[in-house]
Amino acid sequence: MTLHDQYELLVESLQLLAADADDQLAYLPDFVVATDEVAGNFYDAFLLLPQLEDGGMVERSAGDVIRQVDRLFDSRPTMRYGSLAYYAARLRNDDFWARARVAAKEALLALNEEVVTPKFLHTTWVKGA
Repeated sequence: MTLHDQYELLVESLQLLAADADDQLAYLPDFVVATDEVAGNFYDAFLLLPQLEDGGMVERSAGDVIRQVDRLFDSRPTMRYGSLAYYAARLRNDDFWARARVAAKEALLALNEEVVTPKFLHTTWVKGA
């Protein structure tokens, strides 16, 4: 995966995180736990940040804003095990997710990227057996 591909993955993860809850649910397959997928999608891409900074794809100041998004996830409330509908409701109603959306929008702004529908060019979901 090239640095450009890694950058696209990071931007797509932030676009997903920044989207309204109903849009997030529409973007994701109906067989995933939406809260985990949104969080995991960001975290996987966040791990690429040092390479993107070292490669000149992300300025350090933008990286600092993205790291604030990651720190926000340290305060993510623990959720009990529930149905897919339970997780969808958390995505819609939990204050944490509202704050995460704002933080993701700030990160996109720092990257000079727009809040648009993510293309998921480098993401494939596979339904388990």
